Amino acid sequence: MTVLGDPNAMTTAELRSARANLQMQEDVISFVRRMAQGRCDLARDE
Repeated sequence: MTVLGDPNAMTTAELRSARANLQMQEDVISFVRRMAQGRCDLARDE
């Protein structure tokens, strides 16, 4: 998890970098959630 400082004190480049990092983290979390949901679906169907 990323902790951000004050966005008003960040440069545009820092904000863009932080946003990209957070988007990557969101993608990973979403992937893990989909994998877990798929496993739950498979277990339920057994």
